[in-house]
Amino acid sequence: MPFTEITSVQGDGGNYKVELLKKARLVDPAVCNEMGECIDVCPVEVEDEFNHGLTKRKAIYQAIPHNTPKMLLIDKQACTKCGECVKVCTTNAINLDAQDEVETREVHSIVLASGVKLYNTREFEDAKSYAVSPDVVTSLAFERMMSSSGTYEGGVIKRPSDGKPAKKHRLDPVHGLTE
Repeated sequence: MPFTEITSVQGDGGNYKVELLKKARLVDPAVCNEMGECIDVCPVEVEDEFNHGLTKRKAIYQAIPHNTPKMLLIDKQACTKCGECVKVCTTNAINLDAQDEVETREVHSIVLASGVKLYNTREFEDAKSYAVSPDVVTSLAFERMMSSSGTYEGGVIKRPSDGKPAKKHRLDPVHGLTE
């Protein structure tokens, strides 16, 4: 269940009650036609976490590109509630006032699969080398740059600092970097 957190578990082997917090997406995937007009009219742009901040995304967006179904959602922190997306939605799939929902389910077993949070190199002292140049990127950011669904269209790798194509350099042991 996407966008859902487990808030409590009660019971024992074979007889559990699990309380879930289903986060409000503000877009109902059951009625959304996935055409994306709402994305086009959204005036808000923020850093795209999926592309490691190398690109921008709208307040209404698809969390994982090329996901089927599209499963659009609205970033509550970024959304200004201007209503432009609501105006163009022909299926009335957007509810800017939707609230999180609590649901309890009875289950027989639980699989524990811990996730991880990506390491933000800007937040830690031991990763300050990334701050030396805006063109130094993590391996995951580089993967997004090279991916066909990534940050730069046409297969050209561009420098994050200015958007110009990256150049090939060689290391001269006496003079340093050369073109």
